[in-house]
Amino acid sequence: MEELTISLALDGHGRTKYTDETEANATKRPKINEDVDCAINYSTRTSKTNIVELSDEVLDNLLFDAEICDCALLPRTFWVNAGDEPRCSLEKLALQVFGEHVPPGVRIDKENSGVEWWVQIRPSPPAGRYSMLGCGDDEGDETARSGITWHFDKDEDLRVMMDGSMWVHPHLSTVTYLTSIGAPTMVVEKRVDLSGQILNETSSVCGSVSWPRKGKHLVFDGRFLHAAPTDLLEEGAFDEQCKFDTPIDISEKERKVLMRRHRRVTLLVNIWLNYKPFNVNAFPDTMLDKLSKVDMLGDANLFDDSKSSKTCGKVVVVKDGKGTLACSDHVTQKDETIALTKMSWPMGRDNETIEALMPLELIRNCDEGSDVIIEWENGLSLSASH
Repeated sequence: MEELTISLALDGHGRTKYTDETEANATKRPKINEDVDCAINYSTRTSKTNIVELSDEVLDNLLFDAEICDCALLPRTFWVNAGDEPRCSLEKLALQVFGEHVPPGVRIDKENSGVEWWVQIRPSPPAGRYSMLGCGDDEGDETARSGITWHFDKDEDLRVMMDGSMWVHPHLSTVTYLTSIGAPTMVVEKRVDLSGQILNETSSVCGSVSWPRKGKHLVFDGRFLHAAPTDLLEEGAFDEQCKFDTPIDISEKERKVLMRRHRRVTLLVNIWLNYKPFNVNAFPDTMLDKLSKVDMLGDANLFDDSKSSKTCGKVVVVKDGKGTLACSDHVTQKDETIALTKMSWPMGRDNETIEALMPLELIRNCDEGSDVIIEWENGLSLSASH
C-alpha cells in the first residue's frame, strides 16, 4: 500500500489555518492577524446579487454553461486558485464569491487557497451526472431526483483515502441560485469531528431554510450539515414549476432554452484557505471553448454594494414541542404559536437519520426567495435507525 503524507494545520475550531511554515507561499497582503476567524464572517446569511441585472441572453448562456459542467463525463468539482485569472464566466463568478467573503487583510497560503466550484441541476439533464449515473432511479427516491440529500462538505478524496477517518472541511460553503425553482436549501449547525463523528456541542441547535430565487446568494460555515429536502415543497409543486408552454412554431434550440430556465440550477462555491482538496483540478482546458468567455460578463460584479442587499426571514423558536414566532432580528417571543410537523430524513451513511420538528406550513407559505430561521432549544435528533 502506498504511503500518504499529509501536511495539515488546524486551528481550535477545526479549520485549516495559516502557519509560519507557509510564509513562502503567503499572499503579500498586509497582515492583520493569523487567526482568520477574527476576520471572516462564518454566520449563515443570504443576500441578493446582481445576477438579476444580467440580460436574458447572458443568463441563458450561464445556464447552458452549467449544463455542460454537470456532464457525468467530467469531474464532479473544479478548482481555481485565489490568485488565478478566470478563464470562463463561471470561474469569474466563483472568484468573485471568494473576494466577497475573504477580506483583503486575511493572511493566506496563496498556492493552497482558492475555490472549489461545481453546479447542481434538478431535474438532471439527459447527459447530466445524476441521469447518466442512475441516481434517483429508485421509485420513491424523490430527494435524489429533485433535491439534495443531507451531507457535510469535505475533502471527499481524502476521506476515501483515509478509509473515512479524516474529514477536512472548507472554510465557507456558498450557494448562488441561477433560477427560482425547486426545494429550499436547509442548513443545520451540526458538525462532525476530524474522524466524522457527530459532535454534540450544545443542547440548542440553530438552522435555516433558504428558498431559491434567481440571483440569491447563501453562505454558511463550511463545517455545517445541509441539504435541499424536497419534502419541504408541497407535493407535486416541483413538477409544476418545471412545466412550461411550448409554442407550436418554436425551434428545438428555443425549447432547450425554456427547459433550462425551468430547472433548479445552483452554482456551488466552497472557499478553501491554506489547504487544497485532493484531486480537485481546474476545469479541463480541452472543454473551455464550450463555455462562455470571461468578457461575456463585462464589468459585472455579483456583489456590487450599491445594488446587492441582505434578505431577511422569519424566526421560529422550537421548545418543548411547541413553535413560537419571534422577531426577525432577535428572539423576543410573540404570542403567535406556529404549527410543527415532525420530519425525518436519511443521512446517507451508516443508516443515520436526522429528525426535527419543523414549521412546515409556515415554510411552505413563504414567498419566493424568503428565509426561515429555526432555533431548536431542545436540540435535534441525529441517530442510527434500526
